[in-house]
Amino acid sequence: MANTYTQIYIQSVFTVQNKLSLIRQEWQEELYRYITGIVQNNGHKLIAINGMPDHFLEKFQVPFDERCIFKPVEY
Repeated sequence: MANTYTQIYIQSVFTVQNKLSLIRQEWQEELYRYITGIVQNNGHKLIAINGMPDHFLEKFQVPFDERCIFKPVEY
Protein backbone atom coordinates (compact mmCIF):
# COMPACT_ATOMS: atom_id res chain seq x y z
CA MET A 1 0.00 0.00 0.00
CA ALA A 2 1.34 3.41 -0.93
CA ASN A 3 0.57 5.30 2.29
CA THR A 4 1.23 2.59 4.84
CA TYR A 5 3.50 3.37 7.76
CA THR A 6 4.43 0.63 10.19
CA GLN A 7 6.34 0.80 13.45
CA ILE A 8 7.18 -2.14 15.65
CA TYR A 9 8.11 -1.55 19.27
CA ILE A 10 9.33 -4.31 21.54
CA GLN A 11 9.58 -4.07 25.31
CA SER A 12 11.59 -6.74 27.05
CA VAL A 13 12.44 -7.52 30.65
CA PHE A 14 15.60 -9.37 31.63
CA THR A 15 16.02 -10.72 35.13
CA VAL A 16 18.94 -12.32 36.92
CA GLN A 17 18.79 -15.92 38.05
CA ASN A 18 16.71 -16.51 41.20
CA LYS A 19 15.82 -12.78 41.30
CA LEU A 20 19.00 -12.00 43.23
CA SER A 21 20.17 -8.37 43.33
CA LEU A 22 23.26 -8.95 41.20
CA ILE A 23 23.26 -5.82 39.02
CA ARG A 24 25.58 -3.51 40.93
CA GLN A 25 25.23 0.24 40.62
CA GLU A 26 28.99 0.54 39.98
CA TRP A 27 28.73 -1.21 36.59
CA GLN A 28 25.06 -0.70 35.77
CA GLU A 29 25.83 2.05 33.22
CA GLU A 30 28.42 -0.16 31.52
CA LEU A 31 25.82 -2.96 31.27
CA TYR A 32 23.32 -0.54 29.71
CA ARG A 33 25.91 0.66 27.18
CA TYR A 34 26.69 -2.96 26.29
CA ILE A 35 23.00 -3.79 25.76
CA THR A 36 22.57 -0.56 23.77
CA GLY A 37 25.41 -1.64 21.48
CA ILE A 38 23.79 -5.03 20.87
CA VAL A 39 20.48 -3.39 19.97
CA GLN A 40 22.06 -0.81 17.66
CA ASN A 41 24.39 -3.31 15.96
CA ASN A 42 21.32 -5.30 14.97
CA GLY A 43 19.78 -2.28 13.23
CA HIS A 44 17.26 -1.33 15.91
CA LYS A 45 16.70 1.97 17.72
CA LEU A 46 16.80 1.90 21.51
CA ILE A 47 13.99 4.00 22.97
CA ALA A 48 14.61 3.43 26.71
CA ILE A 49 16.61 1.25 29.07
CA ASN A 50 16.36 1.20 32.85
CA GLY A 51 16.30 -1.23 35.70
CA MET A 52 16.74 -2.32 39.27
CA PRO A 53 19.38 -4.51 40.96
CA ASP A 54 17.47 -7.69 40.01
CA HIS A 55 16.19 -6.84 36.49
CA PHE A 56 16.31 -4.34 33.65
CA LEU A 57 13.87 -3.28 30.99
CA GLU A 58 14.42 -2.07 27.47
CA LYS A 59 12.14 -0.73 24.78
CA PHE A 60 13.35 -0.57 21.22
CA GLN A 61 12.02 0.07 17.75
CA VAL A 62 12.44 -2.51 15.02
CA PRO A 63 12.48 -1.26 11.43
CA PHE A 64 9.75 -2.95 9.46
CA ASP A 65 11.54 -5.20 7.06
CA GLU A 66 10.29 -8.75 6.61
CA ARG A 67 13.85 -10.00 6.25
CA CYS A 68 14.74 -8.40 9.60
CA ILE A 69 11.78 -9.83 11.50
CA PHE A 70 12.83 -13.41 10.89
CA LYS A 71 16.58 -12.83 11.22
CA PRO A 72 18.08 -14.39 14.36
CA VAL A 73 19.87 -11.97 16.70
CA GLU A 74 23.56 -12.66 17.04
CA TYR A 75 25.52 -11.66 20.13
